[in-house]
Amino acid sequence: MTSFPLPLSFPAYSAVTGMPLTGLSSSLTWLEYLNVETGSPVTPPTFAEFGATGLYFSNVTANATGIVDLTAACFPRYVFYGPIYCVPAFSLSTGAPLSGLTPTWGSIYDTASETAVVPQPSFSEFSGTGIYKITGLTSTMTCTINWGATALPQYLDIDTVPLSLGPSIGTPTPTPGSTITTNQVILVPIADPSYTIGDLTIIIVASYSNGSTELIYSPLLGWSSVYPGSSLPASLPGDIILTRTGGWPSAPTISVYLSDPAGLEAAADWTWVLGPQPITLISESVTPAQAPAPYGSDLRTYLDLGNGPDLDPYMLIVSDEHVVLPEQLARRLMMPPGTLAYAPTAGFDLRTLANTYLVNGDAAPIQTAIANQCLADERVQSVNVAVTPIKGSLNVSIKGMGSAGPFGIVFNVGNESINSLSVTG
Repeated sequence: MTSFPLPLSFPAYSAVTGMPLTGLSSSLTWLEYLNVETGSPVTPPTFAEFGATGLYFSNVTANATGIVDLTAACFPRYVFYGPIYCVPAFSLSTGAPLSGLTPTWGSIYDTASETAVVPQPSFSEFSGTGIYKITGLTSTMTCTINWGATALPQYLDIDTVPLSLGPSIGTPTPTPGSTITTNQVILVPIADPSYTIGDLTIIIVASYSNGSTELIYSPLLGWSSVYPGSSLPASLPGDIILTRTGGWPSAPTISVYLSDPAGLEAAADWTWVLGPQPITLISESVTPAQAPAPYGSDLRTYLDLGNGPDLDPYMLIVSDEHVVLPEQLARRLMMPPGTLAYAPTAGFDLRTLANTYLVNGDAAPIQTAIANQCLADERVQSVNVAVTPIKGSLNVSIKGMGSAGPFGIVFNVGNESINSLSVTG
């Protein structure tokens, strides 16, 4: 779960003159800084001053609560921070946080129904801190807390709707702008200190680099049929979980919109890079009477359906040595160098030869580069490469000897990309 940085700003005034006090950043301390869900102490943020103004700030988080001690030189001495359902009590005699109280409700009404709230929300103290958590407070309540005669002030008024801080959206995981795989799960953290997840209006949209757009989630339609594994958080703060059946079709831009009953809104969008996808090799089961395939098994990569070579839509598994090795080499020759982090020199993208016009001597370094890529595969024993211009395109012919026998690959590189590809044994 992710915390959300929020700027807490406050002034410091002299207890003697009433004037703003500057230069206190290093003297300010957190008496308490707690996680509002667990009540456990967490590492507090530091303080800084806006210039020399006597106005200070700290980058607190939405799932925390705490009390700042401004030092005895200031009046008031203490500053409280926390969501609306966390409230402090201070001593009438010392002004310090007051623990051990049993607060009661002076009054508590539901503004929607204009009736008294029954049962009333309950109080619990974060042990020994003077900070009390209210359980059961909703976004339509107006109420007065009675702390008792030892507190100042004795009464505290709360009106939940005007005090709403509004929803917020954190930074997703993985980091926007990073490279993700097709099946990457994306987590989007959201929060609203004043409301529950059921109070929020949430709309999520995906748009892609190929120009298509999807409505992922809306209150009216729910989740899109291709996002059955996605979910909203059960409580706030929490993470929206996005996972798409069939994977992301191209580089996704995810847009999230939030609105709460107070009319406060938050919106954000982020884009990721869709990286090269790993190829899954599936081995066939082998019976004792069946010799294993020399090159193993693989998904059939290139099936020409009239629009150039493409992935076999039937996901056929092949183990023919006359197909497996040539197709794996063909993939290597349609992959830019650096695609594989564990093999940065692997790859020579023949598609970069599109619109290339060769003159005498130009083909030699290309032929050498292609041959080196083939020979980098330990199963290839020898190879001959010929690159020939043919009617506005380039014909790349590869003939070689593998550990299981001869093989051949023929590419035709056209004006835009690979026109055709064939493999032979």
